[in-house]
Amino acid sequence: MSRWSLRLIRRREDLRGRRLLKCARAQDRTKQEALAAENRLLRDQLRELKRSRDSLRSFYADTRIGYFTLDRAGTVVEANARALEILGLVGAPLEKRGLVARLSAEHAGGFGQYLSGLFSYGAAAASYRRELELSLCAEDRPAVRVRLEALGVSGSGEDVQCAMTVVDLTELGTPARDEAQFRLIVDHLEDVYYQTDAAGLVGYASAAYEDIWNRPAATACGTKWFGSVHPDDAFQVNEARRLLFKGDPFDEEYRIIRPSGEVRWVRDRAYLLDQPYVQVVGVARDITDERQIERELSHAQKLEALGTLSTSVAHEFGNLLQGLMGCLTVALAPSTPPGVAHDYTRQALASVRCGATLVSQLMKFGRKERLHQSPLSIDLAIKACGALLQRLLGPHIRLRIEAGAPGAKILADAIQIEQILMNLAANARDAMPEGGELMIRTRELPAGSDAGQRVLLEVRDAGCGMPREAQLRAFEPFFSTKGSGKGTGLGLSTVQAVTRALGGQVHLESEPQQGTTFTFHFPVLCTPNAQAASVPAESQFRGRALLVEDDVWVRVSVRKFLQDLGLDVLEASTAEEAVSRSSGELDLLVSDVVLPNVSGPRIRTMLQAQHPDLKTLYISAHPAYHLIERGLLEKGDALLQKPFERDALAARLTELLSKQRVPELKVTRRTRVAGFRCAQ
Repeated sequence: MSRWSLRLIRRREDLRGRRLLKCARAQDRTKQEALAAENRLLRDQLRELKRSRDSLRSFYADTRIGYFTLDRAGTVVEANARALEILGLVGAPLEKRGLVARLSAEHAGGFGQYLSGLFSYGAAAASYRRELELSLCAEDRPAVRVRLEALGVSGSGEDVQCAMTVVDLTELGTPARDEAQFRLIVDHLEDVYYQTDAAGLVGYASAAYEDIWNRPAATACGTKWFGSVHPDDAFQVNEARRLLFKGDPFDEEYRIIRPSGEVRWVRDRAYLLDQPYVQVVGVARDITDERQIERELSHAQKLEALGTLSTSVAHEFGNLLQGLMGCLTVALAPSTPPGVAHDYTRQALASVRCGATLVSQLMKFGRKERLHQSPLSIDLAIKACGALLQRLLGPHIRLRIEAGAPGAKILADAIQIEQILMNLAANARDAMPEGGELMIRTRELPAGSDAGQRVLLEVRDAGCGMPREAQLRAFEPFFSTKGSGKGTGLGLSTVQAVTRALGGQVHLESEPQQGTTFTFHFPVLCTPNAQAASVPAESQFRGRALLVEDDVWVRVSVRKFLQDLGLDVLEASTAEEAVSRSSGELDLLVSDVVLPNVSGPRIRTMLQAQHPDLKTLYISAHPAYHLIERGLLEKGDALLQKPFERDALAARLTELLSKQRVPELKVTRRTRVAGFRCAQ
């Protein structure tokens, strides 16, 4: 290659190199300019962050609201100057920043529960009740009322802390004065005004709390509002509270237990608020005296209903006695063949049974003793009082019962169902003076998404109905649509009270001249059907029994029953005779309760020294509650109500024996307990 060619090539390469160098320098300048711009932006952002930090520090330090953090032990870890000032911790070292020690005695326990709840919620503490009002006390200053608000929980393990604010309520000016005035008002009310969080923990309770609950109002903070509810009412209250959070009104009557064990009734009306956070506010009132008055008036109303029944009952007993007298007259006639006489005697016994059933129903309806709730078939309860309802309605009104819930059982006493139906039947009778029909129907409802299985009870009449204005006040105590002097005005209020006590609801629908319908919904018990214990038809007993009865014909018949059951029987009509004839072996005492001079339980006491294992069965025509109220019997005593038949006596003796039978003797053919044996 020539020299000129080489020179040309070098020149071209030199030019290319210069161009590449120029491009590289231009790219370096562009990158440097971009980096310089980024640096300027970062410096501007840093200056802004510093200004924000300084502003926040100034706000944190100078604000009139205190900010601080607490650890699990309640120690103030970090705090601004205002928080230290309000909490009385200015200059205090970290080890002496325990907040619990600064609280008044009545608030210390509640704050501990509140703080534990916050830390247990952790990151979800925002859903927990955030505000709490407390009294801080110190030796060098008067007590200060403050409001704490939890902002959240952060950290993990031992480093977890809760951020909070604190406000001195005495320095808030007009709002604090308004709040103080409001609390001054509610603290002079007889009703308790209270606030709880979504978990049911009390944030505030007015002064009346001490009068009703018999506990200092300040100690209520941080405790469960329903913590004192009677166990028998807990299910009802918890169900109503659950429905409150679904939008239903909360208006419940329930019992509370004071520290002394005394039971009081309260009416509690509560409302749900969701601003600034979920809380419940309510008013509770002591209604113990009111319920006592209502019970007395309700009992008077029962007696009024029984008075209305008197004509029908007299007519019914007249028919029963006429049938009884006629059957026995024919049976005893010399011309009556033995087989026919036997049939007439059986019919006379059937009349006696009808009379005994009627007396039992009347005594149950008029009783005043405490109810005993147990699983109850609502269909069977309605059918059992059907005859009594028909007598109350009279012959001009037809009673129709459609039992459509054979498997539904509710937690109730049969008298409660009778009380509801008797009140509604009395109203229906007055609404249908020209006659008509009263329909009672039951139906099982499927379990819903918010509630368990329920049973529907519908009571419908074809009477005159009631206007809209009367319907709005129908359940008010002492309100009556029957006019002055007609009724107590407690019928429907009693129906509503009993329904609520059973955990149910009642709805009223009526149109003038179109009749009235009452619809009830009761919760159904989800319990397996228990098989009733059967009593052998030919139960036989072995042993020696002492029968004490002052009525000669009752004594003769009961003696025959006991002898037919296999017992050797000694008779006595007085306490003196009973003691004189009790020598030797004695396994069973069957005694009337009310006797001349000395009662049956007293005779038992007189015999126990000689016969310590003596089993006793009392018989009486008086109801059990009457004997217990008079102090003649105790609740655990075995009682058989007169009149009774031999099978009922055998069943009661079997039950009395089974209560004292030891398990290892169940396999024997004949079981003997303290000399009294039952063939199995």
